[in-house]
Amino acid sequence: MARTFICTVGTSLVKNGEIDIDKVKNDPIDQINSTAAKRVREAIINRIDNSETDDARKNLSAELKSLMLCHPKLEPDDEIFLLYADNLEGRLCAEGIKQALIEFVGYNQDDPNIILKRIADLQVKSFNDFTRKGIRNLYKEVIAIIKDQGGEYNPNLILNITGGYKAVVPYMTLLGFLYKKKIIYVFEEDRSELITLPLLPLTYDEDLLFRARHFLKRLQGEDILSATEFPKELEIDKARYIPAIIEEEQGLLTLTAFGELLYERLDLDYPADLPTTSLAPKDKPFKMPTDAHHDNEYIEPVVRKMLESRYVEKFLRGEKGNSPEKKGISKVGEDGEVTFNTGNSLGSRFTIKTSGRNPEETRRIAEHLIKKGYLN
Repeated sequence: MARTFICTVGTSLVKNGEIDIDKVKNDPIDQINSTAAKRVREAIINRIDNSETDDARKNLSAELKSLMLCHPKLEPDDEIFLLYADNLEGRLCAEGIKQALIEFVGYNQDDPNIILKRIADLQVKSFNDFTRKGIRNLYKEVIAIIKDQGGEYNPNLILNITGGYKAVVPYMTLLGFLYKKKIIYVFEEDRSELITLPLLPLTYDEDLLFRARHFLKRLQGEDILSATEFPKELEIDKARYIPAIIEEEQGLLTLTAFGELLYERLDLDYPADLPTTSLAPKDKPFKMPTDAHHDNEYIEPVVRKMLESRYVEKFLRGEKGNSPEKKGISKVGEDGEVTFNTGNSLGSRFTIKTSGRNPEETRRIAEHLIKKGYLN
């Protein structure tokens, strides 16, 4: 199956080849057709053309090495996003990597499977611009790609963080963990081992983010708010957690890049237009029937898992069916009720009450619970 690689792009393509980049290093991207830029582009193409062995091709750049070490090997139907820094040097390197992929892998010159994306304000001249603008723009671009590619449910979307600024690596790693994406990274530039970071069973503090959600939404929309507007209900977390998501400077509050990332993740997990319950999992009514006709062995662990969701209010009933039915939604009723088939050989079913206010919302919640794996 075709994969999607999101690659941060660095400058190893020119540095490894000792290509003189100084004359364009500080130039803006709109100088892409300048005489100096054309000379750099020609030098990059010459270096690519003279790389005839597999080892030489892999060693052209960190990004190419990591892609060419992938197993199964890279194919033209794999989609590659090349995210480059906000400068001419980054653009020229991204173009060079694309040209190398065309020559070495078999992509076409106008292949839609290679997409170059400029990340505004991603640079290392200004620390404040890097953290407050560049990383936020990087996150927005990557999250948009992830959402367009099926969200966390697409196992074939991979983050390749080998190239680019070293300061970007921890930010992209956090994104990969939160969005459950595989991450690849070359062990060392002069080695041929590929590190693959697996998916980790990590999540975020839902209680904190739900309490902060309205304020985070305001910050995202208005960008800057006065520190006097900081919510009282978040004071208890102000010293320990809030600095990671909300930054205060000279009496003004802004959303950090990581705060933006967490807010987007929460919005993906719990769409704002769907109501949730305020009940904590431990406060939700749950008692399995003891009657012999109830198939508790199959139903109980699934229900306990579902009760952890903020969309589920309580367990209503469980029952055995007359025959096996496909796992999934059996019936959506009024007042938030939904019945699920477990898919076992006994035809077991169970009904829960969700926070849905009408059948349409209830069905969306039921489908969301299945996507999130609560029925597994």
